[in-house]
Formats: sequence, structure tokens, C-alpha cells
Amino acid sequence: MAPLLLVGEIIVDFTTARPGVECKLRLGGIVHAARGLWASGIDYAVAAVCPRYVVDQAKRYLSAHGCLEFVWLGEVTGSPGVMVIGDDQGYEDLLRGEKAVTILDVGNSLAAYHEV
Repeated sequence: MAPLLLVGEIIVDFTTARPGVECKLRLGGIVHAARGLWASGIDYAVAAVCPRYVVDQAKRYLSAHGCLEFVWLGEVTGSPGVMVIGDDQGYEDLLRGEKAVTILDVGNSLAAYHEV
């Protein structure tokens, strides 16, 4: 049976500093769900939309956390793909009004996945 296919956007979460707490920078978006699948022992693969500069880091991180296959589904341009999280848990997607996504030709690489 093919693993579960997790589809969505990978962004960079940037949590601003608070008194006594440093800034935190980590992969976010569907990476949060991927960590949950990994922790639950569920086989999964990822088809992700993200900026080009995130692809290699996302592949390495997800592979280390149980991801069986990474498919770069689409390229985000016009936006850095960064979500700023304020100390009040307010979220700000930087340059969201300029964001565009170009879906990439992935051929038949997703054909084997039935659980999405």
C-alpha cells in the first residue's frame, strides 16, 4: 500500500522575540502535519508548494522525519514564503499580496498515491 500523500504549502515560520525568549525560525505549513505523521509512525510522502530556496532544506528535514518521497509541486514567487508570528500569536504572511504559484510538471509521480 502506498503511503499517505500530504499536499500543501511549506513556509518558514518566524516567531518574533519576546523578553527573555529568542526568535525562532523553522519550517512550517504542512511540515507541522508531517511531524505529526512521523511521530505517529504513519508512512507518508509530501507534494509541496514552496519557494525554490526552501526545497533542499525541506527535503533533508522531511527525510530525517520519515518522509518517503518529496515532490516539488509548485514554486512560490513574489513572496519569501515567510510567516511572522507575533507574541500575541498574530500571523503575518509577508508579501502575501504579491505571491504567485507556478504549478510544476511532475509527470506521473503522484499517480501511485490514493490516500491524500
